[in-house]
Amino acid sequence: MKTIIAITGKSGSGKSTAAHYLRTNHKTPEIKSYTTRPKRPYSEPGHTFVSDKFFDKIDPKQMIAYSLYGEFRYCATKNNVTEDLMSYVVDVNGLKMLLNNLDYKVISINIKRQQRDNISSSRKDRDKEIKGNFDYTLENTTKQKLYKDLDHILYEITEK
Repeated sequence: MKTIIAITGKSGSGKSTAAHYLRTNHKTPEIKSYTTRPKRPYSEPGHTFVSDKFFDKIDPKQMIAYSLYGEFRYCATKNNVTEDLMSYVVDVNGLKMLLNNLDYKVISINIKRQQRDNISSSRKDRDKEIKGNFDYTLENTTKQKLYKDLDHILYEITEK
């Protein structure tokens, strides 16, 4: 059974940083989401940007996670899960759908970060309190601590 490390958290909490670290230091590729939102001015390897017309053609039966965030849609499909262990940056609604998919073992990580000064007010306004039972909750106070916590989680996952 394939394992997905599902990473959740508010905007600017370190979700993409965590996925990048897992990709570069643990050879854990990231599942790309299809999304209808526009690209930001910096690189975002976790997304495939598509039109509404393209998104409408995605078979809902192939979706392992779907979210509507603001006015933009996000999803990942079964075809996006190509390796035995992958990470996926996902919101809580997408995580709920993913957890109901019995084809995958899902390890959920919620990342919290108090200081998010570099996040636009519009992105902060969209964030809601993230509630749920997660396998791990990480406090992102420094990158070094986040990386150490991720190393520990990967060790636990791969040694079981």
